[in-house]
Amino acid sequence: MVQSSTNAHPPPNPSMPQFESANFASQLQVSLSRLPGGDHEYAPSKAALTQINSYSSLPTSPKLGPGEHVVVVGMSTGQKEAYLQNINNTSRSIQDYCSGESQDDEQLQKDISGLLRTAGQIATHLDLATNQPLDWEQLDVGYALLHPKFEFLMAFFDAIRYQSLSIAILAEPGKTLDILELFLKGIKIRCRRADGFITVSQDEIDGSVNVLLCSTGPKGARVLGTRHSTSRTSRSRNSESIR
Repeated sequence: MVQSSTNAHPPPNPSMPQFESANFASQLQVSLSRLPGGDHEYAPSKAALTQINSYSSLPTSPKLGPGEHVVVVGMSTGQKEAYLQNINNTSRSIQDYCSGESQDDEQLQKDISGLLRTAGQIATHLDLATNQPLDWEQLDVGYALLHPKFEFLMAFFDAIRYQSLSIAILAEPGKTLDILELFLKGIKIRCRRADGFITVSQDEIDGSVNVLLCSTGPKGARVLGTRHSTSRTSRSRNSESIR
């Protein structure tokens, strides 16, 4: 989830697109479509946004509150292949789960939980689903941009770079936060981590956006960080969120 709030600062650069809370999703889509490469998967069509709104009435889709919007982001070819392989590896457990024929419910629940967790990691970044430590020599902006979610973040921050916004990005602790931190500092967006951990220094900043990286619990249900950091985020006015 990405949460942002407007602060009382001087007017932002008039040449950059401005987002109003009343129609945030549509304005974001239009702005991204005007950027170089804006016809990529991370810039959903008007029809896609209409379909997203209809999803909110389905029992299995997230319930969106006021000011919350969904942006559809596709997966790369490598992610799709790994995603399908993950399902194939657990196909027997899935069949047992659907048929109710499992003789070991505890093990079945572990298998299905592992399947869902790995699928979510693959959808964000392929390296998250491996047990290999991060290779810091290859962790740069180009490395992160191999995955469409980071392509979207690049276009999003380019569109709002000179607006006075405070944004909170919620993610699982560990590799996800490390990659996000390095990526944001690589594109010169001011950021800090709520857990106080610093993986790389930040010498250059371009823009007025401030980003706080927050660790979530195992299921994303709560934010893990200092009370000061999280309470400042929750008290922000005119908030926008993207899941």
